Amino acid sequence: MKKSVLIPLVVAIIAAVIYMLILSSNQSKFQESSRLEWAVVAKRDLPERKVLDSNDLYRVQIPAQFLQKDYLPASKDSDITKLQNNFVTKIAIPRGNQITKAALTTLSPDAGLSSRVTPGWRGFVLTDVPSAVANLLKPDDLIDVLLTFEAVMKSTGNKERITATILQKVRVLGVGNDLGQGISADQAKANNQVSANSFNDNTAVSLALAPKDAQYLALAKEEGTITLVVRRRDDLNAGPVQVASIAELFR
Repeated sequence: MKKSVLIPLVVAIIAAVIYMLILSSNQSKFQESSRLEWAVVAKRDLPERKVLDSNDLYRVQIPAQFLQKDYLPASKDSDITKLQNNFVTKIAIPRGNQITKAALTTLSPDAGLSSRVTPGWRGFVLTDVPSAVANLLKPDDLIDVLLTFEAVMKSTGNKERITATILQKVRVLGVGNDLGQGISADQAKANNQVSANSFNDNTAVSLALAPKDAQYLALAKEEGTITLVVRRRDDLNAGPVQVASIAELFR
């Protein structure tokens, strides 16, 4: 074969190979960019420090090229479920936006107690609770609040120490810095989910109270000794409880 014919043939072959490589590369990029992935998206406008619930999230398929770098994958419905009541928004997230890892924090001290308070209620932080009591309580437990104080008895006119139940079936919002995040302090810190000093006080118990009851408890603290009594979590009965006194005890 003449050299004048061979050289153009080789060039043509090389050009064809390069073309095929470029075509294959572009096709791979196109396939990659058009690949769909399941991601978590905001179902409605989510304000900052919102505890996620079943009405806040859904999953949708999004082309890979449009996925946020730290998007939350959701190949199944359970990936949505595990976020509910366990995570809080760190920033406001508009409806339709992808939910990213950076936009969420666990339901922990970093989220703040206010994320646990129901609208219209108050989070009352009761301090100096004996650690022996606090260590046995868990978020969402139900308790009664008792007050022991000195009162003038109508029957005798004498002062006598009595104990009265002043609040019933009160929900515990948090114990120390445990707001119900479902993990231990060591696990949270190991995963860098909360700051190092987030779990530092187990003698404070946070209670969910109506505003008027919060006032009563604040007043009761100044009048005598507060005692917390634990209920079964399914015991929702409440009613008058007779005041206890030493005289009644030995009568």
